[in-house]
Amino acid sequence: MSSENSFIYDFIVIGSGPAGFSAAIEAAQYGSRVAVIEMEDEIGGVCINTGTFPSKTLREAVLQLTGFYPKQIYRRIWPERPIVSMEQLRERLNAVRAEERRIIRYQLDQAGVTLYYGAASFVSAKQVSVESSDGRVIFLDGRYVIIATGSKPRRPADIPFDDEIILDSKSLLDLREIPKTLIIIGGGVIGSEYATIFAALGVKVTLLDMGGKLLKFLDSEISDHLKNNFPYGNIRYLSGTGCRRISLQYGEAVAETDNGSVLRGDRLLFALG
Repeated sequence: MSSENSFIYDFIVIGSGPAGFSAAIEAAQYGSRVAVIEMEDEIGGVCINTGTFPSKTLREAVLQLTGFYPKQIYRRIWPERPIVSMEQLRERLNAVRAEERRIIRYQLDQAGVTLYYGAASFVSAKQVSVESSDGRVIFLDGRYVIIATGSKPRRPADIPFDDEIILDSKSLLDLREIPKTLIIIGGGVIGSEYATIFAALGVKVTLLDMGGKLLKFLDSEISDHLKNNFPYGNIRYLSGTGCRRISLQYGEAVAETDNGSVLRGDRLLFALG
C-alpha cells in the first residue's frame, strides 16, 4: 500500500458513541494524535441516534404535547388530550439528535481528533482499514486501538422482523403513524419506557414480562408504584408470561404466549436485550 492512503496515530478509536467519544477526547487532551472511526452515517452511536436520547426525547415531547403533567394538576379544566402525530414527534427527535451530533463534532474538532466514516477491519494488531460507503479504502496505523462499537437491538432469527409491524427499538423510531394497539415483549428498561410513552398517547399497550415484577432491578416498592400508575390505565401488564411464537397475520402482529393465549396488535415491539 502507498503512503498516500495510510495515516499514523497514537490512538485509533472504533466507534463514536459515549465510550469512544470519551476515550478520544481524553487521549487528545494529553497530546495524542487520535482518529475516530464511525461505521454509521452519523456520529454519536446508539446513545444519540437510536437509544437513550431518542427515548428520553420522545418521552418529554409526549408529556408536553399531550399536556400530561398539567392535566394531572388541573384535571377539571384541562382540555381533552390533543391529537399527536408521529411527524410531530419525529420532528422534535430529529432536532435533538442534530444538536447533539453538532456538539460532539464540535468537541472532536476542538480536541484535534480526526473523524473517519466507514467500516473498520483489522489488517494487523496495529493497523486498521476503513472502507467508506463508496468503496474507497484507507489504512490507519496506531500505537493503540480502542474498540468501542457499542450494541444493537437483539433480533433472534425466529422473529419475523419487517420493521413496519414487528419492530425493534431502532425501527420503532421510524413509525409513520401512531398505532391503536401495541404489544411489547420485555419488561426491562426499553419495554417499560416505550410502554408508558405510547400509553400516554392513548395507545392500548400489552406488556409481556417473563419476570415476576416490572423492572426487576428496582426495589419492589418503586416497581409497584410504576405499575399502579400507568398512563390513563392504557397498559395491560402480564407478568410471568413468556412468548412462544411471534408471527405476522393479515397485517397484524400475533404473539402466542406460553400459557396458550393469543395476543393481536397493530404493532409489536421486541425488547428482549
